[in-house]
Amino acid sequence: MPITTTKSIGSGGDYTTLQAWEDAAPANLVTSDEIWRGEIKASFSFTTSNANAVTIAGSTADATRYKELTVEAGGAWCDNTANALTFDSSKGAYISVAQGYSTVIDVNENYARLSRLQIEALSNSGRCLWARNTGVILRDLVVKAFRTPIETDPATLVNCLSMITSSNGYAGIQMNGASAAYNCGSVAVHASGSSSIGINGGYPSGQVRTNCWSYGFTTGFNSHASITHTTCRSSGSESISGVTTGLTSAAFVATNPGGAATTWNLKVASTSSVLYDNGTTYSGASPDPYGTSRPQGSAYDIGAHELAAAAPSFRPSRVDFFPHLAM
Repeated sequence: MPITTTKSIGSGGDYTTLQAWEDAAPANLVTSDEIWRGEIKASFSFTTSNANAVTIAGSTADATRYKELTVEAGGAWCDNTANALTFDSSKGAYISVAQGYSTVIDVNENYARLSRLQIEALSNSGRCLWARNTGVILRDLVVKAFRTPIETDPATLVNCLSMITSSNGYAGIQMNGASAAYNCGSVAVHASGSSSIGINGGYPSGQVRTNCWSYGFTTGFNSHASITHTTCRSSGSESISGVTTGLTSAAFVATNPGGAATTWNLKVASTSSVLYDNGTTYSGASPDPYGTSRPQGSAYDIGAHELAAAAPSFRPSRVDFFPHLAM
């Protein structure tokens, strides 16, 4: 049974920067039989205009011994069930980079895990996250950028929200290779929406998209023989098996095209929402980021948020659901 080594990151923590935590990791997590976990402190707000926030790379890992970057209990955007489903730097720890052509978090190591983070790329040429190795799992993330916020090659995304501020030319989520997305959402927040694709697949090989939605894009999802869509919703006009079009703002608590991210709330609006009870069971997506178990009704809700029948009585002190996501 691997040991878990937990280090705090932030003022007064074991490390003051994300890269310092990464650089201190054992070179071989398999031989040390170890999970190297970094927990960002609740007060952590990393903003730089010079470089990536962190590049995760260089250690030998496997499916049970890996690096995990998350947020300490009480410090994440999702630790308060009243918080909106959107990027809001005042609602929890966040990471922001303004450098052009940078990637806020570059995951270039097998089996790494990221969870409970808010990530923002401020430059018109920057992206939030590039996950480009086997077995990488991204869970309960909110990311916002001008161009493609998330690119995977491959990785598994669960309960994630991507917010893109550009009106053209970039996908909200770019999935390459054998990537998979479960209960994720992609939204274009520009006043004109986006002429691009909400969730796009490049060089797909057995890609899976289940219980996902795309809103504000001309095309919600791309089609390919090697992509399987199941109970997905789109505001676009594409005709794809497993994707139902006609998604409107009525599905969500609040939308505000052209407005700040903090004026949006992409939670399921009510039991009348088309996202409610229209999903497919995937146990790895339960609970949702707020700690609400799925399903609350007769079926899973579509997207990261599960509309609670009543206020959840339990919120895990630390999200550690990755064993349910064995690939």
